[in-house]
Amino acid sequence: MLVEIDAGSDTIVAAHAMPFSNPFSKLRRVDLFGQPHLVLACPSWMGYNFRIDGAVIAFNLATNSFTTLYSETAAGGDILDVVIKNDSVGYASILFQDFSTAIQRFNPTTGARTGDLFFAPNWGGYVAGMLLTDDGRLYLGDSSYTEPGISIYDTNAGDLKLTPFPVPIGLRPTDLVYIP
Repeated sequence: MLVEIDAGSDTIVAAHAMPFSNPFSKLRRVDLFGQPHLVLACPSWMGYNFRIDGAVIAFNLATNSFTTLYSETAAGGDILDVVIKNDSVGYASILFQDFSTAIQRFNPTTGARTGDLFFAPNWGGYVAGMLLTDDGRLYLGDSSYTEPGISIYDTNAGDLKLTPFPVPIGLRPTDLVYIP
């Protein structure tokens, strides 16, 4: 359930049944299709309980309705995190059944997978945190065992990787937060 709470009176205003279970990623506010939405990944069954049964969903704040933006059927694995650039470009963190991971580009309007940015084999680490800035830079927390750090892509230049190797930060990252 997605629950609306009136912070002034500390009461529940409404509860909205989600179309998929196991909301997993951060809620991110995004303007999509000309209206404000909350976007998140709901992988449903995941990890050792792997099934292709979840999706990226968007909750329209104007109409109080859900829309599916990207399905696990299109992704081929569990969708763990998502960032949206605009109506035609989004990025999702995918966990496959063999525990390898990838970052995929997709079209939120059509739900089609449109490319791959990153792949980590099941023995090589994973992406821990995704962040898309207003200037179109995609930051990925690269938790590989040999070269952990932050990888940066320019989404305005065809997803050009700006860092040939992850920028070292000393330890493996666990999440990313942007504070303007």
